[in-house]
Amino acid sequence: MTSQPLLILSCSKRKKETSLLLPAIDRYDGPLFQVLRRHVRDKPALKDAAFILSARFGLIPAEFPIPLYDQPLSTANESLLKGAVANQVRMVIEQIRPDAVFVSVGGHYWQLLEQSLAQQVAAENLFVASGGIGGRASQLSNWLGPVNSQSQIETVNGSGEATLLGTTIRLRPEEIFYIAKNALVEDPNGAYRFETWFVELGADRIAVKWLVSILFGKPVASFRTADARRVLALLGVECKYQAF
Repeated sequence: MTSQPLLILSCSKRKKETSLLLPAIDRYDGPLFQVLRRHVRDKPALKDAAFILSARFGLIPAEFPIPLYDQPLSTANESLLKGAVANQVRMVIEQIRPDAVFVSVGGHYWQLLEQSLAQQVAAENLFVASGGIGGRASQLSNWLGPVNSQSQIETVNGSGEATLLGTTIRLRPEEIFYIAKNALVEDPNGAYRFETWFVELGADRIAVKWLVSILFGKPVASFRTADARRVLALLGVECKYQAF
C-alpha cells in the first residue's frame, strides 16, 4: 500500500445547522474545517486521509455522516472514550500507513491521542499544531501545501502570508474575518480598545492589535500597532484610521 499523510482534527463547536445527516467534514464549520475543505476541492484524495475526533463518535473518517448535535467532552466520557480511541488510532494507522501525521486538537482531546500516537508514529513524522486558532489554521494550510490557483479566491492586496515574532501564518481575508467573528463571540475582551487604527468587521470596528493577537497567538503587548498594520497588509486585510 502506498503511504500517505494522516490528518486528525478535533470536532468544532460551530456546525452547519441542518436536520439532514452531513459528512463530518461538512458538518463541522470551524476555521480549520474551512481550510481543509478548500484543500480537498483541489486534492480530493485528502478526504481519505482526514479523520475527526469527536466527544460523541470517537475518531471518525471525514465522510462519516453525522447529525446535528451538541456534546462537549467531559471527564466522564473522556475516560470512556480513551480505550475506544486508542483502538481506532491503531486501526487507522494500520489502514493508512501514514508517512506523516498532522494533529490539531484541544488539550483534553490530545490526552485521548497522545499515548497511542507516541507508540505508533515516529516523533519526526508527527506534527502537532499549537497556538491560537489563526495560527493552527495557518499551520494546517502550510502542512497541506499550496492549492491550485484556480481554486482560490484572489487576495486583493498582500502576499497572503505574514510573519510576526517568529510565527508565520498564511490565511485569506475571509478566513481571517471568520476567525475574528468567532473570537468576538467567545472572548471579545480588548477587541474594541483602539485609539486610531481599526479593521471593519461588518458593523463593528475592531482593534488591529487585538486581531493580530488572535491570529498569531501573541500578547498585544509584545508587538506595536505598526507591526500589526504591516502583517495585516501582507494578509490582504485593510486597516483604517479613525481621526478624532
